This record gives sequence, structure tokens and C-alpha cells, in this order.
Amino acid sequence: MDQAIIDLSFAGALPLAADKLAFYAKQRHRAPRPVSPDRAWIAPLAGTYRDPALGDVVISATRDGGDLDAGQWHVAIDREVEADGTVTLVVLDPPFAGSAFLVEPGPALTIAGFPGYRFIRRSPCRDSPR
Repeated sequence: MDQAIIDLSFAGALPLAADKLAFYAKQRHRAPRPVSPDRAWIAPLAGTYRDPALGDVVISATRDGGDLDAGQWHVAIDREVEADGTVTLVVLDPPFAGSAFLVEPGPALTIAGFPGYRFIRRSPCRDSPR
């Protein structure tokens, strides 16, 4: 199909998605970050989380650290703790490397920069590391 037809058909989509596209484009160009040697943080957060709009994600322990599985894709994750005690899960793999999920009591996860998406834990994970 001709690109001009596609561009005209979806002309209104780019302005609506411009902020999100810019956010993810910026994430793709971040430098890789080393993985934390401490893996004890994974077990208390492991489990299935659900957001009504985005569906389920599963956090689990692997031999290499933490994994966030969204079904169609999965990424390695690590934890960062800020001086004020704020805990974030940082995505290590492209194309979302550098993206973060804020960890909230419950536990629940909120996508940093997109507070409207909140994943609530449905069940803890009791699986062994992959």
C-alpha cells in the first residue's frame, strides 16, 4: 500500500501519540546499565499484576535476575531505590530500556510518566527461577 494513503488515513493519530512516541524513542537511546548483584528484592514482588486497560504482567525471578512478562514480550528488570525510599523497577532490555515502574504498597505498579496505568497484584508467584 502506498505510504501516502497510510499517512492520510491515520493523519490524526500522530498528534495524539506524539508524547508517547517521543518518550519511547528517548528510551531506546539510553546507555545500558549494570544489573544489581542483590536479587533478594524479586521474591516479595513476584506475581501476576493486572491493569484494566493493559491486561496482565508477570514478575518472576530468573537465573539472571528479574523478568517482567507482558505475554507478547518480556524484559529483564532491576530495582532502584531513591534516597527518599521510592522503589522503581527499571527495564533493562530494548526497546523500553530505561523505562520504569513505580512500586507502590499492595504491591502495585504504576508506569512512570503514565500514572493512569496501575497494575494491582492479583496473585503471588511461587515459581522457581527459569
